[in-house]
Amino acid sequence: MKIIIALLSVCLAVPALGKKKLNSENFNLDATITEVNSQTQPKTITTTHPILPSYCRDPKPGFQEGYCQAAAAGGDTSKVKSATYYVLTTEIGDKVYDLQGPRLELGDYRARFTEARRGWPAGVALLGRDKKGSPAEIWYLIVGERLKKQGPK
Repeated sequence: MKIIIALLSVCLAVPALGKKKLNSENFNLDATITEVNSQTQPKTITTTHPILPSYCRDPKPGFQEGYCQAAAAGGDTSKVKSATYYVLTTEIGDKVYDLQGPRLELGDYRARFTEARRGWPAGVALLGRDKKGSPAEIWYLIVGERLKKQGPK
């Protein structure tokens, strides 16, 4: 009985450990999305198959030669797909940033700059909402940066 109670308590505690809690205090910058642009680009995906065995580098006459010729002839297949990219024009402080990532509505958001790590470049994280309406961190790549135009004084 004690074992069953111990297993139940562990099983019930595991879901709480799986999700990282989002700290909204880390988002200490004000960001205003003023424009959203999208661009659809064709994307070619090439797959090579089959993987040729090592004996195809110098095949012997007969089966190896025939197999290697047939396999090499049917080698590459390409598919053209399209991908939509969103670029958000966002004002943060005295600068305007072009951020590439998921689409967001125009408006004011909380933001923070992120550091480069593990193959991901530095960027900007905005505090938005997921599909369920819970707070979510949405990461964007900085693709442009310029000073905000100052009006006449």
